[in-house]
Amino acid sequence: MYARTYSMAINGLDAYTVTVEVNITKGLPAFEIVGLPTAAVREAKERVRAAITNAGFTFPMQRIVVNLAPADIRKDGAGLDVAIAVGIIFASAQGGRKLNKNKRQYISDHTVFIGEMALDGTIKSVRGMLAIAIAADDEQWELMVTGVDNGKEAKAAFANRVMISSSLSELMNMLCNDSERIYATADDRSDTKKSYTADFSDVKGQQAAKQALEIAAAGGHHVLLCGVPGAGKTMLARCMPSILPPLTETEQLTISRIYSIAGLLPSQQLMKERPFRSPHHTITMAGMVGGGAIPKPGELTLSHGGVLFLDEAPEFKRPVLDVLRQPLEDGVVTISRASGSYSYMCRFILVMAMNPCPCGWYGHEDTMHHCICTTHQVEQYQRTLSGPLRDRLDMYIPVDRPKLEELQVSGHGESSVGSRQRVMEARERQQKRAAAYGIKEDALNSRLSHHDLQQLLRCDSSAEQMMETAFTRLHISLRSYDKLLRVAQTVADLAGDDRITGDHIATALAYRGQ
Repeated sequence: MYARTYSMAINGLDAYTVTVEVNITKGLPAFEIVGLPTAAVREAKERVRAAITNAGFTFPMQRIVVNLAPADIRKDGAGLDVAIAVGIIFASAQGGRKLNKNKRQYISDHTVFIGEMALDGTIKSVRGMLAIAIAADDEQWELMVTGVDNGKEAKAAFANRVMISSSLSELMNMLCNDSERIYATADDRSDTKKSYTADFSDVKGQQAAKQALEIAAAGGHHVLLCGVPGAGKTMLARCMPSILPPLTETEQLTISRIYSIAGLLPSQQLMKERPFRSPHHTITMAGMVGGGAIPKPGELTLSHGGVLFLDEAPEFKRPVLDVLRQPLEDGVVTISRASGSYSYMCRFILVMAMNPCPCGWYGHEDTMHHCICTTHQVEQYQRTLSGPLRDRLDMYIPVDRPKLEELQVSGHGESSVGSRQRVMEARERQQKRAAAYGIKEDALNSRLSHHDLQQLLRCDSSAEQMMETAFTRLHISLRSYDKLLRVAQTVADLAGDDRITGDHIATALAYRGQ
């Protein structure tokens, strides 16, 4: 007896169709799963056996072989359980009074089954549902069957019907008998209301730093905040997501897919806010870029579309920091394994914060605070950020202690709403300018290639003269030269100017930390 069902498995950030073939023959009772299953998939044997029995069906006491095709790709996760269980029920000619060969064949050829089986026959949710739904929609499946907890997540990306079921017995009744089918409804993606806890109005003083972060948000520039302890570096960084534009529907789906695969997507919801990731300084390289036998997204990918904040950056291990260099340039991190290469998107704004020395008071001594670090300690501390990494940062922002009169001012300063509006207007100018030259993706100033810079940017004579002086006297690298132009263009966009002037270059130079 033979039956075939279909399911899907995750590979990187994408999903692919898995054909589940079940063959039941006479012989000593045995249950084998082939087709490069991982331990999680091999353990499906016991889950499926108990679920079929507890759902009121008879588990065949014969030789059962389940093949997962394509057989050359390793299968991971418990999402294949339902397809295996349904395949065994179909192959053993069970399921209900209306189950016949033609109906069974129709269900098999037009339906994709996703879900983990519990021992009592209930269908549990699986991670990566959004990526699976996107792939299923691309392959134009007629019907998707999943658990109740995954329903809205699946419907967010699947255009056809998503049937939800709480148990295996309920599922078979809906498929093969006269029971009314239950379909999932889509979540409302138009609701992009933010609930950021940190707002610029909560930050006392620091107007210069706020303006610098506004420039960084408008152009997507990477920044380094440097100042004494307690000056407000962490608070400023946490305010960054609140001044970024709202997520578009495409961005919601993209970011939600990443978080779904990582198992971090809020239940029954899409991501409505831009990510803000702040890993601890003890994080490993695998935790930062992603890793595992079958790699999972790391902090770089989880920050896609949002902000990656590294507080006390020199406390991170040097190799962990240096691994940021290539992703900052390319916006993609690639992990190679014997089973294949996995590419993860990672377009984010990097915000790093550091003190000037281990004790935090080098160069800022007053009557109460004195630097106790030796010259060697200061140099060692600052050398943690390598030259190539510093060269990839667009802006250096000094953060000084606020003055007493700034702290005592009653009321709140300008909220993030005003900054966000200016950022959105500046980004709109960038998109229009890039569209005029046929650039549709990566239109932000920070992501323009050298060739695009030569096409898009217009400098007046004073700007050209200042750039020549900066290149010859400051001995900046070619990468820094381009970054200087990108920051200057963002300053011009915020000011509403069509050409880069000497003032814009001077502002950009002030943030280079040269």
